[in-house]
Amino acid sequence: MATPFSVKELTEEILLSCDEHELFLDPETGEIIRLMDEELQLLERTAGFEPAEWQREYVEKMRPKYEANRLIPVPVKARAIDEFDLMLRFADATPDPAIRERLQRAIGGAGTYRRFKDACMEADLMGAWDKCKLTALAEPVIDWLTSESIPFTLDIVLTEEDP
Repeated sequence: MATPFSVKELTEEILLSCDEHELFLDPETGEIIRLMDEELQLLERTAGFEPAEWQREYVEKMRPKYEANRLIPVPVKARAIDEFDLMLRFADATPDPAIRERLQRAIGGAGTYRRFKDACMEADLMGAWDKCKLTALAEPVIDWLTSESIPFTLDIVLTEEDP
């Protein structure tokens, strides 16, 4: 029987992943597995290089799962959400007028993401901003899990709250 996956944990893993990582689900254990592109090449036996010792151990641990076709690739990426639009909505929903204005001024032009993050940190809103991104990404994650009939636990609140 397949172990249900935590929507929150999977969404957090997606947000932490970069383009050089692929995420997989192991339905037998409920494990979320992150593989670097190099590790995936080693599993597929298409790498033209020798793995480092730490890579070799990890790849050999993952090989039985991979070769048994037990791993389900996760197609949802962090770019599934429009972070620019999300920043606008987050800023507009901020109840304090001074903080709202500071967040709105941070948006636009080069360095928008850094300025916005800095403004959130100054206003002690990083936790609220992170929760907003998590909530926004949870929807495509749930849609994908549902479409693939992959069991999951809905352990995240899906409504965006004011910052």
